[in-house]
Amino acid sequence: MDAALAPGGHVVIVDVAPEEQRIEEHIHECDSVPLTRRRLRDGRQYDVVKKYWEPDELIERITPLGFTGTGTKIGAGDGLGFVVWDVFRSSDDQS
Repeated sequence: MDAALAPGGHVVIVDVAPEEQRIEEHIHECDSVPLTRRRLRDGRQYDVVKKYWEPDELIERITPLGFTGTGTKIGAGDGLGFVVWDVFRSSDDQS
């Protein structure tokens, strides 16, 4: 991500909030990696790696890598819960 991000640039990610895990078909963990089954409208299905991050937890994980940001939960608990992530380099002045 570092090489692709312009100085002062941001990465914005929208993801399912941890509270909305119930809408997913969690199948199992393989070597501590959580797998979820995603089904497409055409009937195909895929097993994908899916970690439900709490905002503070993910920001803490990316800080040693030279990034920081915010994670804002929206609509959590009503079946439409998402986290909107705004990530940027720690060295970029955001003021």
